[in-house]
Amino acid sequence: MRGDRAFLGAVGHDAGCPQIDPCDSGAVYVFELGPTGWTEIAKLQGEFPYPQQGFGTWIHAIPGGDLIISSLAGPTQPGAVHVLRETSPGAWAFRQTLDADPPVDGQIFISLAADPEHLVVGSPYDGSILPFAGSVRIHERVGLGGNNVFERGDCNQDASTNIADAIALLAYLFPTAGGGGTPGCLDA
Repeated sequence: MRGDRAFLGAVGHDAGCPQIDPCDSGAVYVFELGPTGWTEIAKLQGEFPYPQQGFGTWIHAIPGGDLIISSLAGPTQPGAVHVLRETSPGAWAFRQTLDADPPVDGQIFISLAADPEHLVVGSPYDGSILPFAGSVRIHERVGLGGNNVFERGDCNQDASTNIADAIALLAYLFPTAGGGGTPGCLDA
């Protein structure tokens, strides 16, 4: 929910894949509360729908800004997180798609949390360090004006982006008696 809007994911929505039945690519329905009740004002689907995409699995509506929508991994695609912006009332445009880097077959890529400046994305089955160890990626909005996009942050300033960045961020957000401290670069 955001203000008088509700965003409902329908991961089994069956449309969008040409000549494939059932497709189950998913959709997000946007409803607006008016004087007589709720009215559907938009139906959003993946930019490039594919079977069992699960578009709309997780939804974050950032106040005054973007709509963050996750899709699950499909038989031929890894999961992804999509950033959309409302361009006019009820009309939405895809601004950015965040996916696993490097891509991993069958990897689920989910949005965990979002605010106007940050996006935390999880990949529970990422095995880039240890098999099925999982990973968390922290993206920061960068750019000028209305063209801001999300980019991963290097919170501990070790010139790489990995799980140590998430640990450094958590140590800063939840300080304990012996750890944490202010990161050297608050922009990361």
